[in-house]
Amino acid sequence: MRRKLLAICAPVALTTIALTAALPASAGNEVRIYSGAHGGSFPVKPEKLKYSVAETGAGIAVVYKNIEWADWGARPATGHGKIRGCPTTGSCFTSDVVLKARRQRSRGAIRYYTRLVATFGQQRFGIRLPLPSR
Repeated sequence: MRRKLLAICAPVALTTIALTAALPASAGNEVRIYSGAHGGSFPVKPEKLKYSVAETGAGIAVVYKNIEWADWGARPATGHGKIRGCPTTGSCFTSDVVLKARRQRSRGAIRYYTRLVATFGQQRFGIRLPLPSR
């Protein structure tokens, strides 16, 4: 009886191990990042992020778009795209931008980036990003 059970269970166990090993490490545990768009959302590997003047804390509202991320889920993840910034004093502008998403925190099985640093031209500033409410 034991031999029959082993003969049946061994292939199933090996198949399960093989399928689990084939899954990416982030499957079911994707890293998210806060965006002020749509009243606040937490997308995974977004192509667009939006933050108000109050959210940036830097006297500027920004939209990052056409973001292409390298190593999403890593510490840090680096993205390249465009920024449209509108300072409270002055005119709006558009420029190339490099983003670094850093400082991951967990809520249950989900991880979140809690800091975003933007570099464009000679400017660099960081945004502290909130976690979702419990």
